[in-house]
Amino acid sequence: PDGCLADQMMFGCMLLQIGGKTILLDSCLGEVNTPDYVPLVGEGPGRLMYPLLDSLRDHARVAPEEVDVVVHTHLHPDHIGWNVRHPPDGSGGKPVVTFPRAKHVIQRAEWL
Repeated sequence: PDGCLADQMMFGCMLLQIGGKTILLDSCLGEVNTPDYVPLVGEGPGRLMYPLLDSLRDHARVAPEEVDVVVHTHLHPDHIGWNVRHPPDGSGGKPVVTFPRAKHVIQRAEWL
C-alpha cells in the first residue's frame, strides 16, 4: 500500500515456442513512453534496466522479426511497452514497430 522503490520492481514477459510458432506473452516495459518510475541506466534510447530485446537475443536466440504472435493480457504500459521502439538508426524519429511479423492479440474488453 505504501508503494515500493523503483529498484525493487519486477517486470517481465514470457516467450513460448510451440507448434512452430514463437509467441510473446506481453511485451513488458519498453523504451518509448516509459513511465517515470522505471529505472533507467545510461543516456539516450535503449537505456532501460530491463532490455527485453537483448534478453530475447541473448537468452532465447530470438530476433524481433521471428516473433509470430504477441498476446497482451491487458494494455497497461508495463505490458505493451516494447510494441514500438526508437528507430534503430538513432534518428530520434517516429517510433517503429518492434515485432513486424507478429499478430497482436488483445481482449475485446481492453480494446473497446
